Amino acid sequence: MRFVGPLSVRTASESISASDWLTLITLCFAPLVVHIISGIPHPVYFQKSLPSWHDKLGFYNPTTIIWRYYALPDRRIRCKNWNSFHMAASNVRFWTEKGWDGSEEMMERSQRLCVRVAETPRMTLMSRSCAETLVVMLQGVQSLVELNSGFSGGWMPSLATLFYPLAVLGLLRLPAAYWISDEGYFAEYETQIGESILENAGGYELHKLCSTPWPFRATNKYPTYSSFPKRNWRGWLIQAIFLSLLSFSSALSIWAVSPWFLSDGIGSDVILTTTTYVEACFYTFTTTTMTVIVGFYSFQKKSSTVILPCVQSLWYKIYTVVLFLFAVVYIIIASLETRKSPCGKFSTLEDGGCPSGPGTGAWYLHSEVQLDSEFKRIHFNSSLASGAELTFDGVYFGRSNATNTSVDLYPWDGWCQGSFRDVKAKLSLGPHRQWNRSSDWFENLTGDPGFNVTTVPIS
Repeated sequence: MRFVGPLSVRTASESISASDWLTLITLCFAPLVVHIISGIPHPVYFQKSLPSWHDKLGFYNPTTIIWRYYALPDRRIRCKNWNSFHMAASNVRFWTEKGWDGSEEMMERSQRLCVRVAETPRMTLMSRSCAETLVVMLQGVQSLVELNSGFSGGWMPSLATLFYPLAVLGLLRLPAAYWISDEGYFAEYETQIGESILENAGGYELHKLCSTPWPFRATNKYPTYSSFPKRNWRGWLIQAIFLSLLSFSSALSIWAVSPWFLSDGIGSDVILTTTTYVEACFYTFTTTTMTVIVGFYSFQKKSSTVILPCVQSLWYKIYTVVLFLFAVVYIIIASLETRKSPCGKFSTLEDGGCPSGPGTGAWYLHSEVQLDSEFKRIHFNSSLASGAELTFDGVYFGRSNATNTSVDLYPWDGWCQGSFRDVKAKLSLGPHRQWNRSSDWFENLTGDPGFNVTTVPIS
């Protein structure tokens, strides 16, 4: 059975230093910032009145970004004569008198106002978009590896890992990455006083030039856009791939909030922290609504636009605000529960999430014996009766002599790696230790013939 534990607020003794807070905040928001910066296309204004803040709000919703990653390869695979202009016009968001427009019709109308395009109709290696794709891919792969460890009990939920699932969703950029580019530029509507030249195309007020000469020359050399219909096997292929991936992520998120998540099948209880459960609820809400919205609009007539058709709808703006507020609550709960474990990792688990039990090598040795004031160590030898048990208060590692007749226990402030079944487990000492870090070992003393030390798992 799985249970959700009560909110475990960090105590005063578990306070986090300022430098650690900076590390946590950086790790927390890095995937979110990269997802937004690399996923939102550059705006091009063909209208004198600029969009208000709430008109821009929907572009910060992950669903809008994922829609772009779906629509761009769909447009490319259906296009019969793809060129650099098509790529440039597909990677911006046009602001017109009717609002945001990313349709194929608007792409064609804007051709006369395109002043610069990329040399090739694909992403170039030495470009900003290529660097963004590389960062998104690396973050997504790292997050995927970390999340995968959670299914075997190795997940360490903390403030630093809040947006790992979002980084995994960012991998949906890869099918579109070959045609994502920011090298195209368009002449925009200027607001300075000057000579007005209005060009109307299909009811859109497109452009106003200043009296100052424009430094670029508009181009109209590309052929008319031609594409296969939306209801074509090419469009169906992209639609099937994306909806399958989104449905899988949604199903995985729903499973994460179900009673069967992390069940070992033998009746053992699994207790989740509040942060872990809220995380599962947050991404269940996000991925489920994302799948429904993308799935619904992919079957509509306006599905060929690279801008989500409902991005300016009132309900979508409200949904975006609700998503933001949910994320704020999620961050606050994680901030209260995150603590630094004895092994140096950040976690919301009360025991710090340090490894313990079979297959691990970190142990507490408990006792009230005082340390030697000069050498900061405990020394005992084989004069102890066979089978005698000693426990020590704190975390120590042992060093025995060549004949195993004596053992020194030193305060341990690093990490150790190995198994309690091993004779020895490799450890790393803290920065103030003067011993050779490559040769220090944590001794498993329970098998030594002259004495017996009780070892207790951390948890």
